[in-house]
Amino acid sequence: MRVDITITGEIPLTATSKSTMVFECSPSTKSESGDRMVYQFSGSWKVNIDGTADWSSYASGCACSLTDTIEVNIQGVTFPQWLGVGSGSSGSCQMEAVALKVMETWNTAPAWQCTCNTPEHVEKVHIEENLAAFSQWRNPELEKKTMIFPMGCPGDSDLVENLSMFGKGDYWWTFHSGANEGPSRYQHGPNETQWIGEGEGKVEPFSCAQGEWGPSLESILAENPVPKWFPGP
Repeated sequence: MRVDITITGEIPLTATSKSTMVFECSPSTKSESGDRMVYQFSGSWKVNIDGTADWSSYASGCACSLTDTIEVNIQGVTFPQWLGVGSGSSGSCQMEAVALKVMETWNTAPAWQCTCNTPEHVEKVHIEENLAAFSQWRNPELEKKTMIFPMGCPGDSDLVENLSMFGKGDYWWTFHSGANEGPSRYQHGPNETQWIGEGEGKVEPFSCAQGEWGPSLESILAENPVPKWFPGP
């Protein structure tokens, strides 16, 4: 049996609380450390799941399809991070990064619909019941860590993980920061450039730092305490 499942959708994030933190600068830079705003985020949405399955045995066979949704809830917080999102960088200041905790709620009874070339109704029901287990898969470890992305970059940042332990495919998240979020966001093409430096400066290909896996949201909040959270934004 071959089963293909594709999950696509966007989850809008809203700032719910704000505060200030000190963003540090390296002694070797001319810039000074200072307070900057940090935020807590939340968001939830239902994303689409589409599945197909083909099963054959001797003279019988079934073609199946699935259309469903998965509820995704996200909690997040911005915090100071050294340039490079996770790596130290001498001669620079800390930049703003966002850590996102993702929680997925899968349908407990996904409705696969099968068409079989045999009149055996019992066989059709059996295949649909067996397929239901495929789309109930969820990653229980996901809530124990965070996805960390750079904030303020007008391009997109991706976090990709191969799902070889579950089959073939990728677990792919893309973070749209600032004015570049939402379905009408501006898409930067691969040949576009950005201006770097002062004076004459120089032109470089446009890019944003990629995302990475981080510790739990609870530990990030504990390691980056703020004086007091206020209603945002």
